[in-house]
Amino acid sequence: MVAMTIKNNPDLLCNKLKEDFGKRNLEKITIPDYVLNSLNPKFSIREYQLQTFKAFICYLSEDFEFKEKPYHLLFNMATGSGKTLIMAGCILYLYSLGYRNFLFFSTSNPIIEKTKANFLQSLSDKYLFNNTIEINNKKINVREVSNFEEANSEDINIKFTTIQKLHNDLSIDGENKITLDSLKQFKIVLVGDEAHHFNSATNTQFSFEDLLKDDSNWESTIAKILQSNINNILLEYTATIDWDNENIRNKYLSKCLVKYDLKEFREDGYSKEIKLFQSDIGIEKKDLILQAIILNQFRQDVATDNNINLKPIILFKANKTIEESKENFVLFQKIISELSIKDIERIKKFVKKSEKIEFDENGNFEDINYLMEAFKYYDIHDKNYTNLIKKIKINFAPNKCLNVNEYVFDSKKQNQKSYENKNNINETILQENILNSLESPNNEYRTIFAVNKLNEGWDVLNLFDIVRLYDTRDANKNKAGSTTVAEAQLIGRGARYYPFSIDGKDKFKRKYDNELKSPLRLLETIHYHSIYNSRYIYELRSELIKSGAVENDKIVKIIKLKDDFLNNESFMNNLIFVNECKKTDYSEYIAWDNIPLLKGSCFTYDIYSGITKETKAFDDKSITDVILPKITRIIEVSCISNNIKKNALLNTVFFEFNNLKKYIKDINSIDDFIKNKLNKIEIRIRGEKNDIENFSLREQYNAICKLLLEIRDQLKGVITEFKGSKEFKPKVLKEIFKSEKTLQFDKNNKRLENSMIDFIKNKSWYAYDSVYGTLEEKSFIEMFEGFISQLEAKYIDIKLIRNEKDLSIFNFKNGQRFEPDFILILKDKTDSNINYQVFIEPKGDHLKNNAMEKWKTEFLEEIKQQNKDKFIEYNVNKKFKIIGLPFYNTKEESEFRNTFRETLLFEKKD
Repeated sequence: MVAMTIKNNPDLLCNKLKEDFGKRNLEKITIPDYVLNSLNPKFSIREYQLQTFKAFICYLSEDFEFKEKPYHLLFNMATGSGKTLIMAGCILYLYSLGYRNFLFFSTSNPIIEKTKANFLQSLSDKYLFNNTIEINNKKINVREVSNFEEANSEDINIKFTTIQKLHNDLSIDGENKITLDSLKQFKIVLVGDEAHHFNSATNTQFSFEDLLKDDSNWESTIAKILQSNINNILLEYTATIDWDNENIRNKYLSKCLVKYDLKEFREDGYSKEIKLFQSDIGIEKKDLILQAIILNQFRQDVATDNNINLKPIILFKANKTIEESKENFVLFQKIISELSIKDIERIKKFVKKSEKIEFDENGNFEDINYLMEAFKYYDIHDKNYTNLIKKIKINFAPNKCLNVNEYVFDSKKQNQKSYENKNNINETILQENILNSLESPNNEYRTIFAVNKLNEGWDVLNLFDIVRLYDTRDANKNKAGSTTVAEAQLIGRGARYYPFSIDGKDKFKRKYDNELKSPLRLLETIHYHSIYNSRYIYELRSELIKSGAVENDKIVKIIKLKDDFLNNESFMNNLIFVNECKKTDYSEYIAWDNIPLLKGSCFTYDIYSGITKETKAFDDKSITDVILPKITRIIEVSCISNNIKKNALLNTVFFEFNNLKKYIKDINSIDDFIKNKLNKIEIRIRGEKNDIENFSLREQYNAICKLLLEIRDQLKGVITEFKGSKEFKPKVLKEIFKSEKTLQFDKNNKRLENSMIDFIKNKSWYAYDSVYGTLEEKSFIEMFEGFISQLEAKYIDIKLIRNEKDLSIFNFKNGQRFEPDFILILKDKTDSNINYQVFIEPKGDHLKNNAMEKWKTEFLEEIKQQNKDKFIEYNVNKKFKIIGLPFYNTKEESEFRNTFRETLLFEKKD
């Protein structure tokens, strides 16, 4: 199937880029600080987003034979992967290339309003830019404009419009409308969201020439604007491209800069898991609703019990008509107002009667029925269900329910319907604001009733239950109908992960894939509730698999501690030492005195004359240089006017006093900072003699601006928000490593091929009965066996434990979490009170030199050096040494072996 193989197609632009420029060279592309620093710091930039920025910068900055102006690029990225954040970063980079005018368009007003909030409303929870946008030492504003004639040449100017309105404006003459002629004079970046809607002409096999002549469709309108100026750029964003369609495939192969689909997104742990919750055929609609309410309330109670702030949303979906949705709304309110203990007990009986009503993504019965778990929970905490009923009545009261179908518009037709009156417009805007802020603590809405209005452009992370309140199919010839396809897409949108922090784990990723019995898995799962219909389930599941939202086959493997280990009390009570992730206490740091600028490093500022020279390549005549030699002079910052310094400080938000005070405790004001800190620094100025002797005010200002940016970066390097404690504290082994661990794998995961069950079965030094590791980890275990006889000469109780995310340590510098693949514990043979604990991390070639992984090997070396000459003493006579070894890599095994011998066998390196 084309859709499944397109990722590897050599003609795909992203693959050609890697082939032509080289994957490793792509890794070395530097993302300018002003891009990352100008994005809202609350949105942590993920690895795939960094790779997207690098690909974009590489494409625009390097020369390739396949580049053709005007540039047209596609970002085919999964729902929930942060496409709008990528848009914001691309806009920042394009500003630095001289672009000032941006035309954002999509198919519906809700998407337009949501994006305006993302780009313009700094008080919005989803605002994507930093408080101050700073590019090349200038503060930049993001402005909405109605046309580019009113644009400010110093700012980012964005016109927001639906594609319908844009098409009509260019097709029909009228006052205050954009015209193609008016656009020709500007170089414009077109930013198209939900771009899969812009291919109607391609679908009907229009040639490019015909496209530019046609006036009847949106795709022609976009093409004409793009072609109106050779320097224009079109950036299209969508999660949904029909790669099976040959015409669309041919259009986008040469334009798809990034392909990060839902399958990758899910496998990387950034989405919720999806569970299809099927109820018995005879169930009444009111009981289907009540089941979802109980499960949803249980989800909130689990979160509350774990100090997680969560308000889970339920979406009740009607089939075709608004009237049907209104009836659901009325029925729901009746259920809540009349809710009694009898209703709860009726659902409980139903659940007990059919204990296995929950299906996993394979259509098989799931071991855990979360509704059954809910009743077990309430039977312990609330036997009469009085508190449960009270909470449901409060949380699902009428003022916390929203029917979004009251005022609608048709986003599918070329001509946008007009609203009936201003009240409808205001009501619609109010609804959109509610829908776009459902995650906000100030938004109390808990249930949404809809038909199709939310199928696209709705971004919500705390949607956890979708209830299908109808039982129809529209399949044709064993192929899922449009309704089922739309439902699968809606489920995909709802699968966006709700971030939460617990035990120092990554808040943006799933944490409990391999803890199937943990109630916290409920916070990482979206449930789709419907009446059981086997044909429908098959069709829906097929669409979910096709989109990558669920895996075709999940393989579950269970690893167990060997009996010899499990029954060995001495082993199970071993002490394992770990450090903690702590929020930085700024009072502990004297940041200013530790920056390199005050420790012998000197800041250099170059004055560029702007003079150039041109010589003939084959001219034998002697050449006289018109470029004069440069000289150097060192000046103190105190020599520069305070007005210049103050203006430069105002230009960088970092140097606002309240923020600066966190880093430099002993200052009382900005004037104090200038007088007693900044003025003590020297600047080395380099330039032509005349420029040095006549050091202009403009150059003085630029020099101070660049110096301040250097100071900012050095202070940030000294202090980070979190740190890993230098102290390692003991935990009992049996509290960390479970006697039994359930692992889930996608069916094509290579780790399944490396179980090594037979190899490690009789190895007394390996703790678990199997290992599902990478080839690199398998190679390490085989190498380790070769050292056993030498280790046994020096140690007793040699135990190697595979760490399946059970144990975490935290980088000293910034508190970043690290889960080493193996823990080796040893006791000294001559003195059993002396213990060693070794962290080991095998790493393949593709990751060993990855900048995102480099910190781990540096951290392991820091652990080794910190404990080089000392033991941790515990209970008077016991001593423990904590050791970190460098990455193990098969190709560099000899180097690792030398370090291993030197560190643990006390032999010198070869």
